[in-house]
Amino acid sequence: MTVLLRPQRLPSRSAVVAGLLVLTLGLAGVLAYQAVDATRSHRRIAEMTVKEHAHFAAWELSSAIRRDLFSHLLAPGVEAVAKAGGAYSGIPLKDLQLFKKVASEFGWWPAERGLDYIFRYNLEDDRFEVVGDSPPGEATIEWLVSQIESQVSEGQAGEKKLPWRMIFHGTGDNERVVGLALQPASDEGPLIGFGFQINPDALRQIFMKISGGAPLLPPALTKGKPNNEVLSFVVHSPTGQELFRSEPQFTSDYSAGERVGEAYGDLGVKVTLQEKMLGSLVIGGLPRSRLPLIFGLLALTAGLVIAAILQIRREQELSRLRTDFVSSVSHQLRTPLAQIRMFGETLLLGRVRSEEERQRSLEIIVKESQRLTHQLDNVLLFSRAQRNDVRLNPVETPLAPLI
Repeated sequence: MTVLLRPQRLPSRSAVVAGLLVLTLGLAGVLAYQAVDATRSHRRIAEMTVKEHAHFAAWELSSAIRRDLFSHLLAPGVEAVAKAGGAYSGIPLKDLQLFKKVASEFGWWPAERGLDYIFRYNLEDDRFEVVGDSPPGEATIEWLVSQIESQVSEGQAGEKKLPWRMIFHGTGDNERVVGLALQPASDEGPLIGFGFQINPDALRQIFMKISGGAPLLPPALTKGKPNNEVLSFVVHSPTGQELFRSEPQFTSDYSAGERVGEAYGDLGVKVTLQEKMLGSLVIGGLPRSRLPLIFGLLALTAGLVIAAILQIRREQELSRLRTDFVSSVSHQLRTPLAQIRMFGETLLLGRVRSEEERQRSLEIIVKESQRLTHQLDNVLLFSRAQRNDVRLNPVETPLAPLI
């Protein structure tokens, strides 16, 4: 038994090349996606780093505000009130000039501008005393008494509360700042709450000093530039009233907020980094999006692959035409060769019956030879055309006779 094996048809070289080109395009797409994803990941990490710098600057700012409010406003203010008799029940609290004299010795500037009044409240006999140019009304006095009693009750409850604090009250143009302190009860006197009230405008001097003072970010990152070239910040009261705005103000997506603390009036701060400084805060700056470039290169690659595939298809078509031409020429060459061979053998074997048949055979041989020569000329012309070696010599000819 004989087994006939059907020959396997191998894919053409053009199909293999086209497949490889499509695979190359797919690989380029994968590489482009990986590049975009890597850039996106790098930018996300850089943005997180910048935002951490903003949070650090906000924390530094709140720490500086707490430090300066205590050392330049709250501590010297309540100390001046205490020295002027606010912490002692046996001394009358009725001479504002004495307070201003003591305050000036501490270098406390709100005593001359921004001070509304100083007060003292004796918790033993519920006696509230106030001295100042703008004394409080009944509602404000009740509020102050409640704040002092609340501070005392918090201390008695065992909570770790400072003996002094800063409180905001009121809204809008009537918003004020109160500095409050407690004098603990002793053998020499009762428990007393005392303090002062000032205009919030008095705080701006502290914020201005911080704005032009020590850098809020490490100098190694900012290259020693001052705060107003690196960042801007805004300070607002608990009610949202803006107290201070550094100049110039920057606008960017990299900002952070922080609370100063309840003991310091629960002020809020917001720090915004300047975008021009991002290159210093992050090595190399924020990476720019490369999507347009990558998509452009990917589109160019796709265009080149499509052009190559179209060229392959054209080559396939030319190859098919070449094959058809060779097949046609082979068929057309075989016919005159067969005629020449047949009539040549007829003459060679002497099978002609007359001189006319012999002459006719010779004429057919000559005619088919001419036909064969014409076919060979066509083949040579086609070969020259492939090598771009064809030279045309146009000649003017009347068209009607030719048709």
